Amino acid sequence: MTGTLRIFRSELDRLICGFGLWIVGLTVGAVAAISALKSSIELAGDLSITSGAGWSCMLEGMGTGVALMAFALLIASARSLAGDHESGLLRMAVTRSASRPALVLGRLLVAPLPILGGLLAAFLGAWLVARSQLDFGPFVQDKFEHMTAEESLAEVCKALFATLPALVALWSFGLLISACSRSAVGAVALALGLFVAFDLVKESLSDEHLYLIFASFAPSLADSSALGEAPKVLQGFSDAGLGDFVLRQAMWLPGAQALLIVALAVAVIQRRTL
Repeated sequence: MTGTLRIFRSELDRLICGFGLWIVGLTVGAVAAISALKSSIELAGDLSITSGAGWSCMLEGMGTGVALMAFALLIASARSLAGDHESGLLRMAVTRSASRPALVLGRLLVAPLPILGGLLAAFLGAWLVARSQLDFGPFVQDKFEHMTAEESLAEVCKALFATLPALVALWSFGLLISACSRSAVGAVALALGLFVAFDLVKESLSDEHLYLIFASFAPSLADSSALGEAPKVLQGFSDAGLGDFVLRQAMWLPGAQALLIVALAVAVIQRRTL
């Protein structure tokens, strides 16, 4: 445990003191703001909507920002172990009383910082634009109230909570690829390649099989996540959104798969030459 905490503190200092985290955060916030601005222009032009368009506008922006953040998470976690292996830092850490499992577990504990930081940046960027252009009241279209403000807020919270476990699993997946790779460039290329390849083929999968894989719950280019579906729900589309069963899966399945992935990463790092 001491070795795990030592690795955790080291990685935390590296993240906070480096420019990468702040640059990614600003970029995610800016992309979310631009996406929200585009959505606000479209919603403002729909004269049938008289109230509550800010909710879906905000989530549209957040979805785009978090999708960018997902790629950043993969890059950061995939280069971590492989990059330190190239530089010799892994060997040095082990010689200074950090166990091999601690190399993985310490980096896993860092995950909440970039994940929550990225979500906050996406929220602020999208919310500021949505707040300045639209309102956050009950959603009213054609003089009919589809959803109260409280129900809209509940949908936003539900979408965010259903996305968090998938982002942790994505970070864990990057660690596994990193543990298996000899170079940081190779690890990043493989992790991104697999993630994008799954994006390209997942539309051909049925929902029954699609939502058995953690990456389906993570925002991406071909978004099938709760965060990607929520704006349609908030605009009153009755056929939009994930079903209750799939939403429950989103809350626990990616977390369970993350544990399995981390166990595999630990097994790999135990056996590889440092």
